[in-house]
Parts: sequence; C-alpha cells; structure tokens
Amino acid sequence: MQNEFSTFDLIKALKIPRERLREWMKRGYVHPTRKAEGQGDKAVFLREDVYALALFRRLVDFGFSRKLAGEFVTGFTTRERNEPPHQKSEIIIFHIKGDKISVLTLAHGSSKEVYPYLWDINSGSLSMGRIPTLAKIKLPSGEPLLYSEEWDQVHMVNYRGLKKQVDEALSILD
Repeated sequence: MQNEFSTFDLIKALKIPRERLREWMKRGYVHPTRKAEGQGDKAVFLREDVYALALFRRLVDFGFSRKLAGEFVTGFTTRERNEPPHQKSEIIIFHIKGDKISVLTLAHGSSKEVYPYLWDINSGSLSMGRIPTLAKIKLPSGEPLLYSEEWDQVHMVNYRGLKKQVDEALSILD
C-alpha cells in the first residue's frame, strides 16, 4: 500500500481542482509532510496528511470558514499522531451555539470505553477523560451531551468512515 503522495496524486484521487489545493497549501490550511523547496521538487503528503485534507474539505463543506477548519485540523491531527492506536478518534462532533464551537472527539478503546476530548475552539481549552458510555458525557453547562438543548447546530464526522473513503480513493493510484 502506497503511503507517500504528490500533489498530482491528491488532485487525481480526491478530485480536487489543482488551484484550490495549491491555494489551501499556500494559506497553510493543509500541510504536506515535506514541502516543495523549489522548481522540480514535489511536495510529499503522507496518508495521515491526506486524511487531514479530507477532514478540512468536509468541514469547509459544512460551512466552517477555511481559517477555522484549518486551525482545527492542524490541532486535531497533531493530537491524533501522538495517540495510541486504541485512542485514535473515530467520531468528531461539533456543537455550535452562536459563535461558540465545542468539539467532542470519540474513540473506542479495546475495552469499548469512550475516550472523549472536549475542545472549546474559541478559548482553546481541552479536557479529556475516559467514560464508560456516551450517555454520561456532559457539556460544560453540565447537561448531558445526548439530551441537550444548548446548541443551535450539530455537525458530526464519521472520521473512521472518512479515512476509509480516502483509502479507497487512493487505491486507484496503486
């Protein structure tokens, strides 16, 4: 399985217009592992970079600003790279109330416990912990996540499914 990809590979596999991808890279919304240093040199994206690109694109499609999506994806992927395999995120939930956004990422460990990370994007605060069921997750207000009327919008990303879609798209390059 190929794990290094060029900009051309991403354009072909993910069907992203070349100029759009170049603009996202130029503005720092998406990051290759190795940047092109000069004419004839190619940027190199690892598979994890491609997952980040797909997540960025999904958030922009949800209506998030490119700046906010880029900031979230950068922080999220940095954290994900340092997680043990059983704590890698599978689901990402964005709760929006006015201009406040909280993000909850969930991973299922081998014991089927949930490993939540609750981020408040505006303040940059991060809290994390282990809980046995999703029903016990509380929002900062103390309300249960599943039964709250605290938010105006909720967006959910099946991150495991998104990575599978990326892997399928990249398989045409093998």
